[in-house]
Amino acid sequence: MRLSQFTTQVIEDAIAMANMTYRENDMLRCGSLAGLEACRGLEPDGLATLLIAANTAAVHSKRIRHPRTMEAIAFRTEILWVCEVVSVVLDNQNLPKLVQPSPAAYMKAAEVIGSEQHLH
Repeated sequence: MRLSQFTTQVIEDAIAMANMTYRENDMLRCGSLAGLEACRGLEPDGLATLLIAANTAAVHSKRIRHPRTMEAIAFRTEILWVCEVVSVVLDNQNLPKLVQPSPAAYMKAAEVIGSEQHLH
C-alpha cells in the first residue's frame, strides 16, 4: 500500500464517520467534510501547510467570535486527524512526523494497514 492509498483510505473512513456522527449538525458536518476533502491528494508537506493554515483560521474565527467558528474548528480537527494518522506511518519509516499522533491514530493506522502488511 502506498502512502497516497493509505491517506485516501483514512479520508474515506473519516468521511463516513463524519456523515454518521454529524448527520444532525450541518455546521460540524460541513466543516468536517471540507477539512477531509482539503486533505485529498496532498503529500505530507502539503498536509502540514494545510494544518497550519486551518489552525490559524480557527483561532482567528474564535478570536473574532465568528458565528461559524465551530465549522472552522471542525475543519481544522479533521485535518489534524489525517495528519496524526499519516504521522504514524511517517514515524514507522523513520521520517519526521507532522504532529504527535494520538493513541487513536495509531489504532487507525494499524486498522488501515493491517497487522501483517508493510507500507512501501
